[in-house]
Amino acid sequence: MSSNQFLILLHHLLIALGIFAYGFDPLWAFVLVFTAIVWGGIVGGKIMHYHFAHSTYQDSVLNYILTFIVMFTGLGSVLSFVASHRQHHQYADTEKDPHSPTHIGKFNVYVLRWKKQKISPKLFRDIAKSSFQRFMHKYWLYFQLTSIAVLVIINPVFVCFGISLFVATTFHIAGITNVLGHLNGEPRNAPELIFTHGPAWKHADHHKH
Repeated sequence: MSSNQFLILLHHLLIALGIFAYGFDPLWAFVLVFTAIVWGGIVGGKIMHYHFAHSTYQDSVLNYILTFIVMFTGLGSVLSFVASHRQHHQYADTEKDPHSPTHIGKFNVYVLRWKKQKISPKLFRDIAKSSFQRFMHKYWLYFQLTSIAVLVIINPVFVCFGISLFVATTFHIAGITNVLGHLNGEPRNAPELIFTHGPAWKHADHHKH
């Protein structure tokens, strides 16, 4: 189990503990899940995906702040996500694709049990030059655990029905996007995922352009 898979499992357990401790209210559940989906689209889809993976990275105060914000997604460190995502676009649905359902199976893709790849440094040279991003990648797990501990001390609700829900939602959106967006061995538009308001429902168009 990777450190990111451990964190995702931990966040799911924290959600379950929150429901057990505080109860379940359908109205609040709808509001919180809707908010988490919006968070996943903006923070996971727009910031982590488009801003970091599909742009040339440069150190800046804004990118430092955004790096801490995307800690609360299920996508791993910025450096690891950028490298694997660019590899995916370069070699989509081939043996060199780290998360092709055709080659490693739908379940493995969904749960982030991706195929280990030797990724060309040319694909992520811009972000690999950043000492800040290398530092954040190295200590990603510790930053995550520290933030959880601090928020639990302040109020466990912030974690169970905030941070953990955000992480779990972006994890599931990413998983279902990677599966349904490549269901037939090639990029496909997945209109059934329009609710994610991200690149999922126009996935083939996204790969093309």
